[in-house]
Amino acid sequence: MARPTNEQLMAMDKDELIILFNAVMDELDELRAKLALQQAEIERLKSPPPNSKNSSMPPSRDMNKRKRKEAKEIKKRGAREGHVMKKRELLDNPDTVIVGALEKCCSGPS
Repeated sequence: MARPTNEQLMAMDKDELIILFNAVMDELDELRAKLALQQAEIERLKSPPPNSKNSSMPPSRDMNKRKRKEAKEIKKRGAREGHVMKKRELLDNPDTVIVGALEKCCSGPS
């Protein structure tokens, strides 16, 4: 709705002014309702969602918790496909031989 000039308002009769006033009040009511919705949305977005760190919720109820290992893809262990194994060659005639012997076993109770 275009804003009328002062001269146009002065030229209007009482009924036209009442119609214009009611239209302006209707638009004002719509804008106030829209503003209230937007302010409520802003307040909602300002506060973080509740989780175990900022409320009394248990950690099991957190939204971004890690998925169970069963649900995850199982990762294969060891060298990747196409890996070329490198190994030192044993000498036929070594200069010295060191025999390593343990005095006691460290893998279990003594």
